[in-house]
Amino acid sequence: MTIMATMAIKGAFILGSESRQVIGGESWRKSFQEKDYSNKNFRIHPSEFPKTFLLGERYGLNYSGFGFTDTWRFEDTLEELQQMAHSNKYTFYELAICLNDKLKHALNGQSFEFHLVGFPEGRPVLGECNDGELLFYEGKERNTAMDRLVMAGMVDIIEKLCTGELLDYERMTIERAVNFLYLTITAGCKYLEYFTKYPEVSGGPINILVITPDKCEFYKFPEFNVFHKGGVLS
Repeated sequence: MTIMATMAIKGAFILGSESRQVIGGESWRKSFQEKDYSNKNFRIHPSEFPKTFLLGERYGLNYSGFGFTDTWRFEDTLEELQQMAHSNKYTFYELAICLNDKLKHALNGQSFEFHLVGFPEGRPVLGECNDGELLFYEGKERNTAMDRLVMAGMVDIIEKLCTGELLDYERMTIERAVNFLYLTITAGCKYLEYFTKYPEVSGGPINILVITPDKCEFYKFPEFNVFHKGGVLS
């Protein structure tokens, strides 16, 4: 289950997520959707499942939801969107609406969320979708300070950390934003690992994507462990 976050700062979007994939039967999925975490009938897939993507050459996408059903795979939908984005025939808004329509049809009532960001025509735009409800937040010009943080998935501990707090956007450089997303996503994953309230459905390497009007940069960080090579200073 996903922990993902998207931050909009002056001149940039920063997207991040963990990469764990879990597999469970229909009864587990139903229980999980209803926030009944007593059902432990799931397993962690050995391979990673990225949830942060560069769409085309200039847009960023965060996705939270099921990766597949009996008749559908998210990878196939993503590939269709990639082809559309690379063709340069579709606007940012058309891509977001198309993705929303495809997910609603494929998941048929199952929960999903996504964030699509970019600088179409040089202006920052964030598309936020929650279970089929798609909203757009727009800046008027290239360097508009949107100062926004949106999260999705198993973000209970992150919300505990952030609720009632004001982020210091005036000092929020890209480097600080990348560190902030790595910190908060890691805290969310480790909360699931060390406490018993929720199942350990999030973890693995953390992927972070930076989108600016001029470039895109992708970072992959290992799952936090101080005893990994390089994690202990002395």
